[in-house]
Amino acid sequence: MQLGRVRLDAGVALASAGLLIATNGPSIWLTNRIAHNGYDIEAWPFLYPFVFVGVVGVVGVATHRWERDRTLMLGLAAVVAYVAWALLSVTWSVAPSITAIRALIATGVAAFGVWFGVGLSPTRQLRAVSTAMGVAVVGSAWLVHFRPLEGGGYWDGERHIFFRGIFANANSLGPVCVVGAVSFVCSGIAARRLSERILWGVLTYLSVWLLWRTGSDTAQAGLLIVVLAGAVGLALWFAHRRGVPALALVFVATVVVASALLVAVTNFWKLSDLLSGDSTFGGRREIWDVALDVIPNRLWQGHGYWAYINSPTPISPVLLSNGTTHDSVLEVLLGLGIVGLVPLLVTACLAVVQVVRAMRRRVEVTSVWLAAIVLVVLLENVTESFVIFYSYIWVLLIAASLTSPSAEKEPYEAPLAEMVTSSSS
Repeated sequence: MQLGRVRLDAGVALASAGLLIATNGPSIWLTNRIAHNGYDIEAWPFLYPFVFVGVVGVVGVATHRWERDRTLMLGLAAVVAYVAWALLSVTWSVAPSITAIRALIATGVAAFGVWFGVGLSPTRQLRAVSTAMGVAVVGSAWLVHFRPLEGGGYWDGERHIFFRGIFANANSLGPVCVVGAVSFVCSGIAARRLSERILWGVLTYLSVWLLWRTGSDTAQAGLLIVVLAGAVGLALWFAHRRGVPALALVFVATVVVASALLVAVTNFWKLSDLLSGDSTFGGRREIWDVALDVIPNRLWQGHGYWAYINSPTPISPVLLSNGTTHDSVLEVLLGLGIVGLVPLLVTACLAVVQVVRAMRRRVEVTSVWLAAIVLVVLLENVTESFVIFYSYIWVLLIAASLTSPSAEKEPYEAPLAEMVTSSSS
């Protein structure tokens, strides 16, 4: 539908609203401004908005015309298996009343992720993510500047003030800024008018500024890794343009990634101490040790979806005070066991596969954006439990595993290769 020169896209509008809700920012704002009942995930400021997300997802999935694609069907099967196991876990959950309602809401959120992946082309996905993150970033910046007591931040007990914006804490605002910055840059590259590029540039600046002031080491590290990965990818692309065989470049990229992972895994705590001055990685070392001690008690089926922290039996004070394990794999093992972990890993692997398919088909704004988003999402799931809290990170991971490169019906003006070539000539 056209209104003057502004194009109204109902699908993108619904997707943007759903993603914004899935950041939990609106629910936190409603809780702070109206309900004043703390961050109760069962209270109406959370339930009402997420029911809306679930309805959009279910209706979108029900009305979608499915294409016959094996990767797509495998991705859908993985999501269905995950939510089915989460729903079934109420029968053995240590807190069945908690599992029942949270697993039901999580099913709707997963349906929204499926619709977002299969119902929107990559271009429309980029628009939706940019819009949702733009609202979250602007809202956070407004609170920080005009209402600092609400969003200006919180004191760390020493000398720093960490921004939180419309969210509950800095570690929630940080990932939003990273996803936003990546999306704003790609939207700016693809923009056709100078005014649009200025807008995306301003939003990028706001995102980076807020990210810096959050003090969120995990989010800052995530953006740094994305930038480094982009630099490596650009170098490989230029090398390919100069005649270096693609097979050799794939080999080099594999060696670089494998080496980086090996160094990061074997020196994780040393790197944490070097980068942040904290060898415990924000207390995660103790949290992960406790989680690893508890998980074997119910290794295969887990303690029930999002249930262990709410167990009526005594639990570790470390997990109780943090509320999560700060790692999605450990969180799934704790709640759904190995059986629940398998579909999660399938979803993550398929997201990478879809990135490779998109990049092989065409190197353009949306394929590069998808690659960056998947990298951000995977990194965030290593340091936070984004498989719970009905998170937009979980939505984006599901969507990426189901996004088909052939779904792009309205590519931006030109592939990135043509943009770079035309701008340099």
